[in-house]
Amino acid sequence: MADDNDDRDDRYNYPDNYPLHDAAGDGDLKKILTTDLTKSINDRDCDGLTPLHMALYALSSERSHTSAEIRKCIEWLLLNGADPSEVTPSGLTPLHMAAEAVDPETVRLLVGALHAVGKLEEALREDTQEGGFTSLHVAAANIAIHSEDPGDSDRYLLSDTEVGSVEDAIAIFFDLLRGGGREEKLQVQSLYEPYLWLGDRYGVYSPLHILVVEGCPKPLLSALLDLVRKHLDIREVLRDLFAEVVENGSAHALETLADCCPKEFISSDRFLDPFLFRAAEIGNSEMVASLIRCGANPRARDEEDGYNVLHIAAQSGNKEMIHAIIQSFLAGLLRTETRFGERPEDLVPDEETLQALYAYGGNDFEGTAAWTTKRTTKRTTKRRRPEDPLVVKLSKVKLCDEPT
Repeated sequence: MADDNDDRDDRYNYPDNYPLHDAAGDGDLKKILTTDLTKSINDRDCDGLTPLHMALYALSSERSHTSAEIRKCIEWLLLNGADPSEVTPSGLTPLHMAAEAVDPETVRLLVGALHAVGKLEEALREDTQEGGFTSLHVAAANIAIHSEDPGDSDRYLLSDTEVGSVEDAIAIFFDLLRGGGREEKLQVQSLYEPYLWLGDRYGVYSPLHILVVEGCPKPLLSALLDLVRKHLDIREVLRDLFAEVVENGSAHALETLADCCPKEFISSDRFLDPFLFRAAEIGNSEMVASLIRCGANPRARDEEDGYNVLHIAAQSGNKEMIHAIIQSFLAGLLRTETRFGERPEDLVPDEETLQALYAYGGNDFEGTAAWTTKRTTKRTTKRRRPEDPLVVKLSKVKLCDEPT
């Protein structure tokens, strides 16, 4: 019986039928230069890929050639007429592929080539057929995957292989965001532009959402929020981001966002209180505790029935949340300071009181030696209470002549 593979179409004889694709896929420039270019440089192979696609795939896979050698192949292809805007059958642009490979130099090569042919803006906005996300989404996910708490950021990547460094990922993100010198308004639009793909659910998700929900370095997030603030209603953006973090993020992501927010939003007008109620409703004890630490008011009451979050936790029988609410509230009291900068622990008279204080606050008791050291240090470096300015001023006034 003949082998079924004998009936296979001869087009699958890859090296013979697609020599340029084969050489590009190997990342071998010498092989490319010796190839007889009988086909167009933009011809597609049996899988619908161009030689440029093959070279870009080589960047993120294990090959015998280095990234620098593969990059020379890509540069040669672009200089010899390869179209940098051609998409794969699944809708990936070369920019998607270079961002996935976390190769800043290749991204810059492609941005320059696309700008030269007037197709950069179109390529930056191109979204994949299978996911609906742009190359900027991929760049954001590569930043998040390196964070302390990456969440599900790998859902935006073409593979689950972690490549590159967070520094390279951030460099690519800003190269794509600026997009060959785009003005700030367009940068913000692409940063916060909605795409209807959320993995197992649908809704509005943007590159900024990925960075906030899945993980992002604080300096980067602060810079991006400053950029957004110039062109959008930052209050509405923050409401949207906090709501998404509470629903789908982590307590660490929420605290990072709170740290990067303009403080006037956190400290005024009960901004965080609605998110505290939502976290309690969905039973997320860790998120409830983080929101209280960030400034949400555990005494806040629901306008409809007068419930606070402790009522909600008690009604649902959530013992973990009850403990988290009380512990977070008491821990907040432990951090309060007098006008002289003294916390409750600085004022306790003895070790037994300190132990009780730490127990109620949910902290570990440090023990006799540590407490004694702290008390000794306090006595030797006791804060000097500032004198009343009026008393100081009056003390300098000469009320009468001193006797000679």
